[in-house]
Formats: sequence, C-alpha cells, structure tokens
Amino acid sequence: KYIMVCVLYYASAREATGKDHDDVDIEKVFSSKTVLLDTLLKYIDAQYPEKAIFKGAMFAVNDEYCNREDDIQLTDKDTVVIIPPVSGG
Repeated sequence: KYIMVCVLYYASAREATGKDHDDVDIEKVFSSKTVLLDTLLKYIDAQYPEKAIFKGAMFAVNDEYCNREDDIQLTDKDTVVIIPPVSGG
C-alpha cells in the first residue's frame, strides 16, 4: 500500500512546475508513514530548484489554510495546495 500525499499547484506554481499536481509517496521518499508539511515543501522545492514556486505563496492542507511553519503532520490521502500570490489590476 502506498502512502500518498497530493500536492496541487495553482497559477504561477503550475506554470513553474509544468503540471497541476504531484503525488508524493511519503513512505518511499521519507521512509516514514507521516511527514511534516515543512519537510514535504522542502522536498518539493528541491525538485524544482530553478523555480521560486513558494515565493509569497499561501498553503492549505485538506482545505484548511495554514502556515508553512505550522507543525502539521501529513499522512495518506492528505492534499496540500500551493496558492501563489494573486496579482490584479
């Protein structure tokens, strides 16, 4: 059984990564059944080193806004959303 977390990319984060989401197998990548949000985001950031996909971004876990520094444990079927700043005119 896989322990998957879905990371959704919106707007400029989608453009930077070239896709709308990543499915991360927590157990395979981190050798654990859970992972902290900040640790997962560091892993995602390392996958796209030339992109600033988190600059000014907001985050949500399972439809709840949160801060990157919050001590949030992620586990199977959790969804993390990366919401870049919205620009308007």
